[in-house]
This record gives sequence, structure tokens and C-alpha cells, in this order.
Amino acid sequence: GNHLDFLWRRRRLLRSSGRRVRMVLAYGSGRYAKALRLLGKVLLNGQLEGLRKRLSLDEYYRYLAECTVVVYNQIRIESTGNVVLSFLMGHRVLMRRESHLYKRYSSMGFVVGDASARELDLSPLGDEDRRHNRELVLRSFGDEAVNARFDVFMVDLLTVAGRNKT
Repeated sequence: GNHLDFLWRRRRLLRSSGRRVRMVLAYGSGRYAKALRLLGKVLLNGQLEGLRKRLSLDEYYRYLAECTVVVYNQIRIESTGNVVLSFLMGHRVLMRRESHLYKRYSSMGFVVGDASARELDLSPLGDEDRRHNRELVLRSFGDEAVNARFDVFMVDLLTVAGRNKT
């Protein structure tokens, strides 16, 4: 799995960093979560915190806000809302280079790190990069951008609907 793979491959770095590792495990298998907790105890000297309970949105946002670095180790397209939220919150975001989301966000200009790189930067993102990512989120995903894309969609839809009447 995404979590297990990252923990196993990065165990020495994570252990030596002294950082507490937080994983949201509220939506998956209970058996998998137990295995990750055990692995965290053994490999990370107990530095793993596995969140099993579902939180309200406000609680979840506060939980995420306490993090400075977040890792999205999946290859499939998932957690897109969380990734955008992490950029907005100013986190250092690490993703696997081969994932579609890594390619998409890096091509859009986001400062995003490679979670599969030989060396990982686990330091907080600098002020300029945080500001850059926040501005890019608002420009790309803010109300104005979403409404503009919706307007284009509606024009296209009405055009197609008008053609199909004949």
C-alpha cells in the first residue's frame, strides 16, 4: 500500500529525523491500520501517529494545519482536494514523480517535491514558495477560475445542444 511502501523505504530517514509521522487511516481497512501501527512502533520507535477516527472538517483542517510536510505516496489519482488544501496551507508537498497528480501540479507551476527521490527535503517550505503555491491555488482553483471554466462549459453545452436540435 501507499503508506506501507513509504514507511518501509524511508524508515531510516524518518527515524533519524526524529519527526513524528502522522497518517490518516480513518478510511481504509482496520487490519491495514493495525499493521501500520505495529510497523511504526518497530521501524520508527513509536514515532507514528495513526489517526483512525473520522474528524469533522474543522478538526481535520486543524489536524492538517499542524503539519509542515505532507506526503501523498499514491500513484493513482486520489486525494486531489487534500493536495490542493496542502498547497493552500503552505505545506511542503511530496508526491511520487510517476503519479499523474505530480505531473499535473508540477506542470502547473506548483512547488512540489518528489517523494520517490533518493534524498528527501523534510524541512518546511520557505515563505516565497508557500506564497507562490497559495497564489497559484487561488488563481487556478478559486471561485473566479472555477466560474470561468463553468461558463465555458455552459457555452459548449448550449452549442452542442443547439446542434442536436436539427
